[in-house]
Amino acid sequence: MKVYPDKLDGHLAGSMGRMYWVSGDEPLLVQEASDAIRTAASRDGAEERMVYHVERSFDWQEVLSESDALSLFASRKLLELRLASAKPGDKGSKALQSLAESTDDNIILITSPRLDAASQKNQMV
Repeated sequence: MKVYPDKLDGHLAGSMGRMYWVSGDEPLLVQEASDAIRTAASRDGAEERMVYHVERSFDWQEVLSESDALSLFASRKLLELRLASAKPGDKGSKALQSLAESTDDNIILITSPRLDAASQKNQMV
């Protein structure tokens, strides 16, 4: 589901989704939307936050393992993936699909440069 910046606060006032992908050409808008999601996730019980900077040689298994691991200090975790490119590649796509289908209680926040039209049509719902 696509949520525009002016509707994000209203969306986050309800129940949190499991995965959010924030992308765009405007760094300030991406930052503000990400901050709003982080705040809502914290309010929703995600007390632990793990940040990953995804580049060419990124080990996707690390994120998948962290997603499955239980936290000693929090009931929920916010896993934040900062993609250097809007296209994560084959391994990244499979890992993101696995995270989206996972039954764990984590919240996933992905930030990336602007998605092209083809990527927006193939969005995960």
